[in-house]
Amino acid sequence: MKTYLFLFVLTTITKLYSQVFSLYSTSSINDIYSASSFSPIKIRIAQNGVILLDTENSILVHFSENDTISYGGKSAKFSGLIDPIDITVKGLNIYVLNQASNSILVFDSRLNHIQTILISNEVELYPSLIAIDQYENIYIYSSDLNMIYVNDSQQKNFTEFIDLNMQNFDFNCISSMRFSTNGYLLLLSGCDSTISIFNQYGRLIDTQLNTIDGMAISVKRNGAYFIANKKGLIKYGKDQPKNLFIESNLIDIDYHDKKFIVLTDSLLLRYDFFRS
Repeated sequence: MKTYLFLFVLTTITKLYSQVFSLYSTSSINDIYSASSFSPIKIRIAQNGVILLDTENSILVHFSENDTISYGGKSAKFSGLIDPIDITVKGLNIYVLNQASNSILVFDSRLNHIQTILISNEVELYPSLIAIDQYENIYIYSSDLNMIYVNDSQQKNFTEFIDLNMQNFDFNCISSMRFSTNGYLLLLSGCDSTISIFNQYGRLIDTQLNTIDGMAISVKRNGAYFIANKKGLIKYGKDQPKNLFIESNLIDIDYHDKKFIVLTDSLLLRYDFFRS
């Protein structure tokens, strides 16, 4: 009996700590893009590389082992990248949300501008977040109106998807919005430290506590999610938090196909992620 009890406890502990972040690459932000004013705050994994967005200086960068490509910067007023606020990646395309101009710029993996989507509605939305589901429907969050809107391939206008006022969400609280491949929409709230999970019909199905005061979230294929705080504490689903022991403030994270990336105020860190 004692032997079986020992094996049970050992198995439980092994499962609890079976997540592994294996660091394989560290890059300085200054080495990625030489401009002294480059200060990215958004990061996404893209085709053959990583996308970084500097919202203040309107600079979009694709960084890979082979080269670095940039778009915007000093010529932003001519490029259309005037007031970028958020990015997302779907397939080979990169979507950049322009807030004040109510538009979405679409780029290919080499940062060639291929389309501009105008955000049409009866009122000006001035959205602050963007996400795309598995069917390539585009969702935007308007913090001014506290609403989420959707534009599918059959519609020209963005229509109401979720009225967060009816869900008792406070204004300007949603700091991150991500989709899983199985259709769940996750909203990270910075006001009440929660992660809210909605189904594909916009119905709230679960609310979970953000126990580590996380400020960045990324969603895995099966709907499980990573959440991170600025000190480098990472929590995956219901597992125990893991400390990455980073030396500067964490700004953003992303995950795709066992690759986990971390953006700090000075470094880009890339990890392999394993979990039994």
